[in-house]
Amino acid sequence: MKMFLPFITLLIFSGFVCNKKVDGCLKAKVLRVSCASFVVQVLNQDSIGSYGWKDISGNGVYNNVFRVSNPCKIGMWAKGEEFYFKINDTLKAQDCVACMMYDAPPEKSYMISAVSAKGCN
Repeated sequence: MKMFLPFITLLIFSGFVCNKKVDGCLKAKVLRVSCASFVVQVLNQDSIGSYGWKDISGNGVYNNVFRVSNPCKIGMWAKGEEFYFKINDTLKAQDCVACMMYDAPPEKSYMISAVSAKGCN
């Protein structure tokens, strides 16, 4: 029985790692910036956002993408730029002017914070 104790302990702890909540620093690449949506692709986590999102402008199909719900609060970012952030669903809704054009954004959307080009604060 003593021989199996380290194995069982490792198995239990690995189960916690697989089910951990995403609360760390994420890296993203800007895929699209329009008056209607700000779309990013998460580069360092495979379980965030929508899978198989097709950009209607003909730029491809992407996985791990979402629409930023608070684009007015994150600063100016251009298509192709990479940045770091944290998902923060506790933020209040913002008053942000956006056009009513439908540009087929990803189904998933999140509010983000701690946006930086160098890493999360």
